[in-house]
Amino acid sequence: MVSWLRSRLRAMIYVLAVGAIAYLVAGFTLFATQRKLVFFPSQIIQATPSEYNLPYESVYIPMGEEEYIHGWWMPSESSEAPVLLYLHGNGGNVGTNLPRAERFHSVGFSVFLIDYRGYGKSEGRFPNEERVYEDAQAAWRYLVEEQNISPDNLYVFGHSLGGAIALELANRQPEIPGLIVEGSFTSIKDMATHIGQYNWLPLNWVLTQRFNSKEKLSSLDMPIFYIHGTNDPVVPYEMSKELYQASKGEAELWLVEGAGHHDIGEIMGGTYEQKVWDFVMEKNPSLSPQP
Repeated sequence: MVSWLRSRLRAMIYVLAVGAIAYLVAGFTLFATQRKLVFFPSQIIQATPSEYNLPYESVYIPMGEEEYIHGWWMPSESSEAPVLLYLHGNGGNVGTNLPRAERFHSVGFSVFLIDYRGYGKSEGRFPNEERVYEDAQAAWRYLVEEQNISPDNLYVFGHSLGGAIALELANRQPEIPGLIVEGSFTSIKDMATHIGQYNWLPLNWVLTQRFNSKEKLSSLDMPIFYIHGTNDPVVPYEMSKELYQASKGEAELWLVEGAGHHDIGEIMGGTYEQKVWDFVMEKNPSLSPQP
């Protein structure tokens, strides 16, 4: 009897030990590899603004001795036009975001579309949360200091992960007059919980890429226009509702029935870019009228 109990005890200890080791290995693996679960940079640019008949200038902004970010400055015909700093999501690059940028340019915006380091022609190490924040801030400073754009005339658009980056940029540059945040999320932890694959791990301990957008809203007091498709298969539209409800300043929410993560412009046609333009004009009526 004693021998049988000892055997069962050893078996239980073995199972618990194996489980504990597997748990630690899984947690360490997520800790070590999560950047590659968040960022999916592509270096192949498959289109340029010239293919959309857009005027543009290639811009390279130094980020240290050997690193830089690349972007396309696409000015409006009017020197008084409002400017959009365009921050794209976690995949693709400037080339894959040209259709949306072209829509914004068509209604009168000057657009500065950038790649974070590691994307497209931007040179640098693999991205992480702090580095993409730095890249966005460098792009904002370039527009103000090199293009002589008044901060009052410089709005920020962020799609998906770019929306989270835009919210952090607004914390760092509170003079930004307004944000347009499309298809974005409340935090990486909330996204991990939504996906469900990592719920059994101690996410508060292992996450290094956090993008806690919802927490940052309490310190922002600027107009924010949230846009989200109700059939978004990547980020649930309820997260934009949460961001909207947590906003301290003036906020608007546009839920597009039946739209997904990338196709709101295609589904809504000209209404999409017109709503973005109207949001900016309403907040700052002194800007250049629509061409």
